[in-house]
Amino acid sequence: MTKTILYGAFGRYNFGDCIFPYIVTKLLNNHEVSADIEYCDILSRDMSQHGGHKVKSILSFLKSNDPINVIHVGGALAADHQVKSLLRMFKTESRHEEEITLLEESLKDIKDFDLPSAYMLSKKSFINPGIFVGNCVGGAGRKNVSKIKDYDFLSFRETKDCDFFKTHGLDKSISCVDSAIMTKSFYNDTIQSKSKRLIGEHGFGNDYIAVQLSLERFIRKYQDEIEHTLNKIIRQYNLPIVFFAAGTSPGHDNLDTYHDLSEKLPKGMSFASETENLWDVCSIIANSSIVLNTSLHVRILAMQYFRPRFTFITEMKQRSFINEYDNVKNNDVTLENIYELIKNVNEHDYEADAKQLKFLENEYLEKSTWINSL
Repeated sequence: MTKTILYGAFGRYNFGDCIFPYIVTKLLNNHEVSADIEYCDILSRDMSQHGGHKVKSILSFLKSNDPINVIHVGGALAADHQVKSLLRMFKTESRHEEEITLLEESLKDIKDFDLPSAYMLSKKSFINPGIFVGNCVGGAGRKNVSKIKDYDFLSFRETKDCDFFKTHGLDKSISCVDSAIMTKSFYNDTIQSKSKRLIGEHGFGNDYIAVQLSLERFIRKYQDEIEHTLNKIIRQYNLPIVFFAAGTSPGHDNLDTYHDLSEKLPKGMSFASETENLWDVCSIIANSSIVLNTSLHVRILAMQYFRPRFTFITEMKQRSFINEYDNVKNNDVTLENIYELIKNVNEHDYEADAKQLKFLENEYLEKSTWINSL
């Protein structure tokens, strides 16, 4: 049986990236595709404690004589990454330091494994490559153009990225909504199974504002303003806040910062969740009243559960999703206007949410024609 590798940045904790291999696995199962599946990142990690997979290193398969299919599961895989930034993602434990130090040395003899673009694999890197798929990937790195020109299927989550690769000769590229749009449809039972325990931890029932804010991209820039705004929201609307981390790998969220913020809010009106489990995160979002966030995939989950959602845009990918796919077009949320925007949550159109979600689910399934080639 041909081995099918699901490949992506899910060897470190970021709940959105950890969701992608689950979506692809469920899609394969629903279509009764018989596959010998391996879950791979650049380096091996056991992500079970985070609700993820036991992840192997892609380096283990590059010299295999077996036929190999590769599905790039999603996320910003098609971008050109800075080497230091890329490797820093894995530095979560001291025992990993030596492994990372040796990584670049081990790659020297591997053809077409260029570390800055290592998340889009070249067929030339494998002895016996089979079907190669790019599933709703993000980014437009120039180094990837030559590497992915012979892929069997390519979809991009942002139209601008799709257009970039089309102008560079990849005419069969298509744009498609991020595959995380299928999370509720595929895994709602798993998500809701976490609800009772999580609600017991914070004690706010379903009547709370779920808040996720990037440390580097948002909190460090606006900490005083954030404290002022959240205090004002709590006092005016009498709604408690549950802080949660969408990811704790370097460059994402920070649990200690959430605890610090919580200490500066009215007593008994906030809770800083310490969970680093992707299904817990989904449940916190699903059971909230309102969602404030910076993460793209927090936005996508909030949309699926028809939550009034307010995203502080820190990267183009959030704006692109709102403009291209979300029926709620509030792409101008700031700390200055969020207080007034929350006043209107009672006017939120839940029926429009449901209609748009169904449309996007169908779009993803209809456009995922690669499933028929496996």
